[in-house]
Amino acid sequence: MNPLWMLCVVIGLGLQDSGEPAKKKAPSKLPPPIEGLSLEVKIKKTTVRAGEMILASSATLIHRGPETISLVMPGDGSDCDWRQPFVVWSVLDAGERSAKHPDRPQPSNLPRCGNVNSLRADEVFVLKKGAKKVLSDWLAPFRIDEPGRYRVRLVYLNEPERKALRSGLPLGEPTPEILAAFKATTPLRVMSNEIVITVTE
Repeated sequence: MNPLWMLCVVIGLGLQDSGEPAKKKAPSKLPPPIEGLSLEVKIKKTTVRAGEMILASSATLIHRGPETISLVMPGDGSDCDWRQPFVVWSVLDAGERSAKHPDRPQPSNLPRCGNVNSLRADEVFVLKKGAKKVLSDWLAPFRIDEPGRYRVRLVYLNEPERKALRSGLPLGEPTPEILAAFKATTPLRVMSNEIVITVTE
């Protein structure tokens, strides 16, 4: 996980009421799933203490479908829907077996600073049939504050019809060429495999 992300969390812990931009209402329209695209996730520790940060050890997009697609790497603010793509964890009580993970989970509520890195051209990538892409930098952790057993999935939504940089205070403005590259990516959503997490007191 990117150490800069952890720095933002640490700063945010001291800035619980830091004047962050107001959260905007999420769009009602969802991007479609894409044939043959999957997201495979592994978590470092599946038994944790209440309130402990939970980290993914790997998250990989695997494309077995016929179409070539273009996507965006998660960046600073992806977990709280401040930028493209929106990448966030869905957490459900394991005892509620009939409950389904939402296609658009709530953004992360972990404390953070109000700054976001600017967008970069190298964050856009192409996936052809049979290709894989590891999602590494800025894959945010999450935490569960109540003991119990939980079912978790990682959800990735790429929505190029929305603003690429939607909130926060950007550390530099992206160029028109970078914005055009983000705009030209493939709208889609994909949900990872499910993992059961045990949270102790």
